[in-house]
Amino acid sequence: MKRKEVIEFEEKDMIEIERVVIDENKEEALKFLRRIYKIIKEREKSHCKTSHAWEKNGNND
Repeated sequence: MKRKEVIEFEEKDMIEIERVVIDENKEEALKFLRRIYKIIKEREKSHCKTSHAWEKNGNND
């Protein structure tokens, strides 16, 4: 069975994704993916698996 994860992006995150793609900035893309990965891993430990984890600490780093 495949595991699915739902992530809700804010407008600022969508702008960051678009900027990374347009600039083909691999370093920023990896940094962004690491942020997402960290959020997913934190959710696995939590009983609450809502999209609110995205803004957990305010700066997402």
